[in-house]
Amino acid sequence: MANKFSDFNDCDNNKINEIKKENPQMVNNIENLMDKYSTLSNEELFNEFIKETKKGKENGTINSEYLANIKNTLSPYLNNEQKNNLNNLMDIVNDK
Repeated sequence: MANKFSDFNDCDNNKINEIKKENPQMVNNIENLMDKYSTLSNEELFNEFIKETKKGKENGTINSEYLANIKNTLSPYLNNEQKNNLNNLMDIVNDK
């Protein structure tokens, strides 16, 4: 079980390469964020994501489409357990 975001390395390289071709800037931004948050535990990462999502929804920079794009872009980087965690997290932030 991965306890740190930096442990999320069981990824789908073909899907990542496809996403990089479609939207290289988004992938670059996500990879930078992965580096930034790599030392956080799952709980710390979840709390930070919820906090930042709430802030983005309040100021209008985050909506359900934006969250779906994040989910679709992150998923290839994650193993099944991590994908389930991401799905649960998305359910939480979509309800807020």
